[in-house]
Amino acid sequence: MKEHLFNFHDVFLLITTAICLLLCLFQWLIFEKRPERGVLAGFLFSLAVTNITVLFMWSDKIIVPPFAVVWILPYTLMASLLLHGPLLFLYVRMLTRHNAELHKFDLWHLAPLVVLFVVMASLGIHSVDLLQRTERPAETDIIGIIWAIAKIQPVVYCVAAVLLVQRYIKRLQHQYASFSLTEPVWLMMLSGGFLLNWGWSFLVYLIAKFSSPQLADKLGIADNYVTFVLIIALFVYGVAHAQKLLSTKPDTPRETHEDNYDKRDIDRIVQAMETDLLYLEHNVNLESVAEKVKLSSRTVSQIINKHFGTNFYEYINSYRIEAAKRMLADPAYKEMTILDILMKSGFNSKSAFHRFFNRLVGTSPTAYRKKMLTEKE
Repeated sequence: MKEHLFNFHDVFLLITTAICLLLCLFQWLIFEKRPERGVLAGFLFSLAVTNITVLFMWSDKIIVPPFAVVWILPYTLMASLLLHGPLLFLYVRMLTRHNAELHKFDLWHLAPLVVLFVVMASLGIHSVDLLQRTERPAETDIIGIIWAIAKIQPVVYCVAAVLLVQRYIKRLQHQYASFSLTEPVWLMMLSGGFLLNWGWSFLVYLIAKFSSPQLADKLGIADNYVTFVLIIALFVYGVAHAQKLLSTKPDTPRETHEDNYDKRDIDRIVQAMETDLLYLEHNVNLESVAEKVKLSSRTVSQIINKHFGTNFYEYINSYRIEAAKRMLADPAYKEMTILDILMKSGFNSKSAFHRFFNRLVGTSPTAYRKKMLTEKE
């Protein structure tokens, strides 16, 4: 009977590697070349390098030259592991910030990697040591710290990426009256998915220290399958959703001094809503309102936040709901569909309209219309 070089899990790891490299190539050759796509390509490449390095280090059936065991595999593995988190974080940052590009300052993300390389080189740590098959007990604790850093660092970056998406959604609410949550939610789910994935990997590392190697191997294999699913999801997001994200301006620093607006500025905004009916414009945003009332975007945002106690998203849509209520209660509009009314009141999203209406009115648009028209008969 022939002995197979790779088992099923090894083959799956090879397939995942091939897909990562293929998707990485697609980012460069097929799609529009944008800075964030280069970062995404780098992230996919780092995942591929991790997979192939793990296969070479852990497989007993692959013969690796001594030079590679000492100098290539351990440093390649640690480099790829410590690049996962920064690359994912930078990708999310470039998608969610206005005109976000890579800068020289971003090189500080490489600091942990440089420190780790120096430690590994000074102690002569190689593949056998990282596999924790070392015969040098004095360095066991150092190797444990190295693995802990490699496992926990991506988790920290994933938490930072999730926070970036949360702040991005808040900026959308302050700057747009209508926007789709689909793309930000997708990005949040992907960031959260990798957070769970790498958090699971860190948990497997901890379990391996206090349980049998067989159990740790099984949990680690499961981690590879989750990674595969996330890679496919990340690619789909990059193709179908990333380019649809709305641009937002960076958060302005909070003022420590008194409000720099007066009652006339407040009256301008109220007039723009109640007389000029700016809220009926489907694409109204903070900048267009500021231009109309001849105030800065910062001042308009400050008035809405502090004087009216809400954000731009809520402020505009509250006016739209009032307009919809008037039409729903008016017999002259009884032949209009709910869809026609929500569009006429300024909404361009059916789900956003129903969500706001149910929250602010306490009932559905259909039930509200029926009740109001019945009372007027």
